[in-house]
Amino acid sequence: MEPPGVGGPPGVGGPPGVGGPPGVGGPSGGLHGASRGSPPPPPPRLNLRELGPLAAHMRWFVWLMAAAGTVYVFNYHERYKLVELAFYLTMGFFPASVVTSMSNTEGLPELACGGLLYCLGVFFFKSDGVIPFAHAIWHVFVALAAAVHYYAIWKYLYKALDS
Repeated sequence: MEPPGVGGPPGVGGPPGVGGPPGVGGPSGGLHGASRGSPPPPPPRLNLRELGPLAAHMRWFVWLMAAAGTVYVFNYHERYKLVELAFYLTMGFFPASVVTSMSNTEGLPELACGGLLYCLGVFFFKSDGVIPFAHAIWHVFVALAAAVHYYAIWKYLYKALDS
């Protein structure tokens, strides 16, 4: 058996302040370098921007639409294609209305471009069975729109946090 603080990873298995970098069980007192007795840092937030008053209500609307879509798929899938289309478009456009109450509107051109790609893909979604590979083409539009939205989030939210 090895003595405490020897042979294991740094900061594990020994008395405080032995075998590890400052802030990990050392004299500074904790994993985050805070003094003993101070609360841990707050958890990361999902809202990286102030979204305005509509955003709080929109969260419930999106969950309601998701539940309604689940019920629809289990009971009426492929029976009423127009209802399915209405669900998709409503879930896309209603959350976009939050933009009207935002104070910071950076990244809107990218979000609009992604939304346009989704909407163009709807043509192929509705042409399933008429145009060869229409459903696959629709998925390509969805993937491209998602990539544009990912880029917007990376550029305006994550990179902004780094600077």
